[in-house]
Amino acid sequence: MDRLSFDGYNLLTVEPISFRLPTTDYGEYETRPVYGYDDCFPSVEPCVFPGLDWTIPDHGELCWLSWEVSEKPGRLTFTVRSKGLPVLFRRELRFAENRVNWAFEVINEGDKTLPFQHVVHPLMPLDEIIGVEMPAFKSVHDEIGQKTLDLKDPEALRDFLMNQVPGTANMLFLRGIETGKMAWTYRNGFRIEVTFPEEHFPAIGIWWNNSDTLMKT
Repeated sequence: MDRLSFDGYNLLTVEPISFRLPTTDYGEYETRPVYGYDDCFPSVEPCVFPGLDWTIPDHGELCWLSWEVSEKPGRLTFTVRSKGLPVLFRRELRFAENRVNWAFEVINEGDKTLPFQHVVHPLMPLDEIIGVEMPAFKSVHDEIGQKTLDLKDPEALRDFLMNQVPGTANMLFLRGIETGKMAWTYRNGFRIEVTFPEEHFPAIGIWWNNSDTLMKT
């Protein structure tokens, strides 16, 4: 999805005027301009799908495919068919005055159980973010440093992120989140509150890239 805005203000990153390859290898996904929103499915990591001679691409298959979009009053429906699995994936956005409900549906058209991971993957302009509120968690894993950070509560995590200096990048995973609720605030005063079923999304990933002014959750 290329753009999501409210009252003309972009809530996600938009297509860059120019593009250059990152100086650090962040995977195949970032060898092209990335912006807006993606669904990562059936995995976010490139890996071999269990029981099949098929390697899932970096950040999943769906962000590499073309989607169909249909419009009805107050809603947009995005549909894509996997090329590696007998699966139809559907995302629906239902718009209200100051709220957007996101509904996801995975339709297995085969006769076997298919394991999958679904990562909701918005990309936000980090230089426009002035505050973050995360749920309580059991631990914070630093994927780059391969260690557990000594951050005990959401306030400590907020301070850690907001005090990162330009040129740094952090890939963090909040494990064992207690509630499916988080929020962030933009420089213009807009505040986005997100609620989600934590039983389906038990962890939050944060890619806080201060070198490219990009935030992903």
